[in-house]
This record gives sequence, structure tokens and C-alpha cells, in this order.
Amino acid sequence: LILICFIISTGIFVSMFSSSARFFNSFNRIVQFITLKQVGIKSIWPNVLTTVAEFNTISFSNIISQMGGKLLFWISLMGLVFLLIDRKKFNKINGVYVSLSALYYLIMLSMKDKISDPFIFLIILSIPVIVGLLKILYEKEDIKIVYPLFLIIWFIGSAYAFTKGTRFALLASAPVSIALGSALGFIYSKSVQWINKGINLEKKLTNSLVFIVLALLLISPITAAQGIAKNEIPSMNDNWFNTLTKIKDNTADAVITSWWDFGHWFVAVSERRVTFDGGDQGKRIHWVGRTLLSNDEQETIGVLRMLNCAQETAPAKLDEFTSDSLESVDILYKIFQINDRDEAYQKYIELGLESEEAQTMLDYTHCEDLIDNYYITSEDMVGKAGVWGHFGSWDFEKASMYQNTNKLSRNEAISYLIENFDLSEEEADQIHYEIQN
Repeated sequence: LILICFIISTGIFVSMFSSSARFFNSFNRIVQFITLKQVGIKSIWPNVLTTVAEFNTISFSNIISQMGGKLLFWISLMGLVFLLIDRKKFNKINGVYVSLSALYYLIMLSMKDKISDPFIFLIILSIPVIVGLLKILYEKEDIKIVYPLFLIIWFIGSAYAFTKGTRFALLASAPVSIALGSALGFIYSKSVQWINKGINLEKKLTNSLVFIVLALLLISPITAAQGIAKNEIPSMNDNWFNTLTKIKDNTADAVITSWWDFGHWFVAVSERRVTFDGGDQGKRIHWVGRTLLSNDEQETIGVLRMLNCAQETAPAKLDEFTSDSLESVDILYKIFQINDRDEAYQKYIELGLESEEAQTMLDYTHCEDLIDNYYITSEDMVGKAGVWGHFGSWDFEKASMYQNTNKLSRNEAISYLIENFDLSEEEADQIHYEIQN
């Protein structure tokens, strides 16, 4: 009842003070990570997440190693199983269920290198859990199902997210750790009981011995963590620090443009703004990539001036007037070639904008309140040329072709390409073929 009241009241008030679309879209956010790295779905702009190392997909084998190795991951899986048995009445059925689940998961882990599809991984992971839930219903066991069910959904959901990028290991680590704790707790209590019954040791001694044995399992991950901590070498050095300090000492306000990787420490040391950093790249990733790639100094000056005036908002504002993202980008690249504000105004008029629209755009591309702009390049950026080159040379025309025709029939797509991109039928057919593939 509380959940239903919460959802209904949230829907009412979010719709009143914002929009109903925002409320309903919130449910999509749960699974939005599935399409994080797709390109051309909602816009013709490049998707920065395609080149972020944290979003690289990894194999099932690597997932297991990230979660502490085969042994600890197997114990975590058994933690889910132990939550689905009645601990007060550990009968033969529960014994068989635990034994078969343990064997099943061992076999699964031995085949880890052959499992690449995330859905197959989830199905394999879920089978003992489903059997356990059916067992509870059949045996009518007195188990508070809400807790294991919550953990199982959390475990499986975050494990699937892990297959979409290594950064989601952060999400998976919590349920895996809780499941591990569940398993170790069960093993501890049962081991103490069996030892006390079998050899009749003093209870405190038994407890201590079992605890020490289980604690030994943590030596390997702790050693690995210690090794990472000791061998991590920072990229910050005196040269970076002194350079950024000079910028701070010589400016009251400034913006630093460079590739985004070191943006956070630029801000921290220089105490000045940056064009972009590791927290937010947006459309700026194309513009900065373009300045690194371009041979045209005037074009680069135009791009930097726009970023100085309004960061990445100029294309979005221009879209309001043109209703066409491709046309907006084309207009901006023509405007970049002009330094004089009055000449830029006339060029906007020539390119089809109304007088008021042209005046508005001047504040985005030729503003009169520019601040100091420092441009930093460094040796590490040579090795990253493939990345900034990819974004800087982004072909908006091809992206527009893809976005507007990838869901059309062959005849509709070819007609659209011929009409909007001045192609021959043969050229349009070839491009449609490439889009579909």
C-alpha cells in the first residue's frame, strides 16, 4: 500500500510541477544502460561512451575474477541458495537441493570461458534460484521470501549490468558481498554445530577455529587490493602542477581547453574552468576533437570562440531555428570562418535566419565577453589520436542518413536519400545497404 501510494502521488506531483513524460520516462531509466553505447538512436551526434574504457564489455571469466575469483564467486552463488532453505528444518530435500546447486554452479564456473552471451549467463545463474523458489512453495517452508527475492533480483540485475561495462562492477560488488556474507554465515553456524556434535570441543574454541578458517578465504583478495594500491602511479607531476599554477597566478578568470582525460585536475590545481572533463563531455567532444584534427586555423579559432561563448549550446539553439541538426552544423562551420561580428550577422541572414534569430546566434558564436582561453596539448594525446580523431572527423551527414532511414523499408529509404542528399539511385541503394549492415 505504501509503494502504491508513493508511485501514485509521485506521478501526480511530478506531472503537475514538471511533466507526465518525465514521470513515465523514469521507469525507462532502469534499463537505459542497455543502450548506453548505441549511436544514432536519438541524434546525429557521436556517443562519447563508445570510447570510454569503463564501458568496455568483458567476458564472464573476467567478471568472476573481478568479484574475487572462482572460489569466492561460487560461495556467493551458494549464498543465494542458502537463503532459499529452511535453516531450522534442514531435511533431505534441502540437502539434495544444496548439493545439486553446488555441483551445478561448479560446472558452470568450469565452463566460464565458453559463456559469452549475457542472457545465457543470466539463465544459467537463475535455474537453481527458480528451483529453490518452487521448492519453498511445494514444501510450504516458513521462509520470509522477500529478503532472498530482493537480493536475487539485485544480484542478477547488477551481474547483467556488469556485462555492459566494467564500471558496473561497482554495482555488482554489493549484492555479491552480501550473498558471500550469507553463505559464510550459514557455513559458520552449521560447521560449529557439526564439530560440536562430532568431537565435542569447547564452544569458544570451535567458534574461533571455524572463524579463522573462513577468514583465510579473504587473504587472496586483500593481497590483490594491497598490490594495486602500492603499484598505482599517479599521472600528476611537478611539471603539470607548475604549469597549472602559472595559469592560476596570471588570470582572474579563464577556460582551459584540452582533451578531457585530465580535466578534473586542471580545475583542481588551476582553479579555473575547463571546456570538458571526465564527468561531462557532451557535444564538446566533437568540437575539441575537430580543433585537434583541423589544418584550418580560422576554423579552430571559430570553434574555440563558440566554446568560450556558450560551450556546446550553440547547435541546440540553432536547431530551434532550423529544425534540422545537420543544417545547424553546416551553418556553424561556415560561420566559424568569419571573425567580424557584423559580417557574421550578415552571413547568418544569407544562410536563411531571420534578423532576430541571427542576432541571438551572435551571442553563441561571436560574443563580446570572451575570457582567457588556454589550450594545452601533451604527449599522452598522441597515443589517443585515434579517439579524438574519431570524434573530430565525425560525419554528420552519414549519421543523419542512418538516423532517418535505418527503420524505413528499402524503397522508402532510397527515396529519402535521393530527395534529401542529392544522390543517384545507385548511390542511395549502396548507402542503404551499408546502413542495414
